[in-house]
Amino acid sequence: MSHEFSEDHARTFCEKKGVTAAMAIVRHVKGGSTEAVKTMANDMLRKWTLDPQCQKAVVFVVSTDDMKFWVARDDKVPIYGDEFTDIFNQQVSFFLFRG
Repeated sequence: MSHEFSEDHARTFCEKKGVTAAMAIVRHVKGGSTEAVKTMANDMLRKWTLDPQCQKAVVFVVSTDDMKFWVARDDKVPIYGDEFTDIFNQQVSFFLFRG
């Protein structure tokens, strides 16, 4: 999954390149806390090395039973944590059980 945040006047490959993203959806993270989900996301980002060249990778972890999520991001991702939280909160109704 890649989302382009490129600019027509970008000079380098990394300036033109979009963001590389991965998502893990789990029922439960050991501990069930936001800190546990954060640790899992940060560990996955570090271990998976999704974009070592440009450092524009994100890992989303959603723990459904714990009702927690975290987005770990490389330093050069042009989107910040608060923006991810806003996007997720706008879409959260799609994750709710409708049975």
